Amino acid sequence: MKFREFLAEIKSSLRKYDNEGLIDELSVKMYLYDEIKRFGNNIMIDYEHVINVEKGFYTFPLNFWKLNFAYICEPIGYYVEEERKSSLQKSFFWKETIEKTREWDACGNIDCGNSKETVIVENLYFNDTEVKFYYDVIEPLRIVRNMNREKCVGNCINFHSNSENELTIVGRTLQFNFSEGRVYVSYKGLMVDENGDIEIPETQHSRLKAYLMNFVKWKILEEIAINEDGNVINLAMNFRTQAEKLFGEALKETKREGLTQDSLTRIKNRNRLTMLAHESIFPGYK
Repeated sequence: MKFREFLAEIKSSLRKYDNEGLIDELSVKMYLYDEIKRFGNNIMIDYEHVINVEKGFYTFPLNFWKLNFAYICEPIGYYVEEERKSSLQKSFFWKETIEKTREWDACGNIDCGNSKETVIVENLYFNDTEVKFYYDVIEPLRIVRNMNREKCVGNCINFHSNSENELTIVGRTLQFNFSEGRVYVSYKGLMVDENGDIEIPETQHSRLKAYLMNFVKWKILEEIAINEDGNVINLAMNFRTQAEKLFGEALKETKREGLTQDSLTRIKNRNRLTMLAHESIFPGYK
């Protein structure tokens, strides 16, 4: 279920308060994002990106849950078919990515990274033209000792790195001990749609959806009771009671065997798209 559909149902159910302008979309989104993460690895999928570190920071999207790994990487070159290059050279992408940074050299053929042992290839599309960006994977960054280890998966290689390049995670933000650079990251996160909004996995008996509906309604009415109308407190407590009853059932149903076949297929397809976006010539990973 997409966020827009979820929001529409919430507003329909609490129509009186929506008509009074008391349902804030951003608040609903944050209630949902924060609460659904309680269901943990059962509903997460893997994402991979080459990120651009600026001023020592990078902030993950709202769907971030835990880091899988982070490697220092360096640009090798890019490849685009010669006959398609002219369609890109006047674009904002070309000027900002190729000309302005001056990091990239043109590769003479599609396999320009073959001379390296650890290479990742980032496939990006601009105006229906595919551009391949090749990166050399250097080493895993080292996680600082006092960081909350819950921000990473248990077997995260960055816990055991001796690199001089360090990272820590505060909330959704990666903080580095260098100001600029490229980092190849993989993280577990919530499934999102084409607009970057959360998608709620469908379970066999829809208990996850029912729980989240009751939870978010409770939080909305609690906020109204505190700031606007104390008379709604009983209604708020009713949704809270229903949410508490549903949580255990929803947690059980979010296990892999509890997801519907449609959700499993969507997760599998989303993972496949992520893997296709980064072809990894990376020993021991894929």
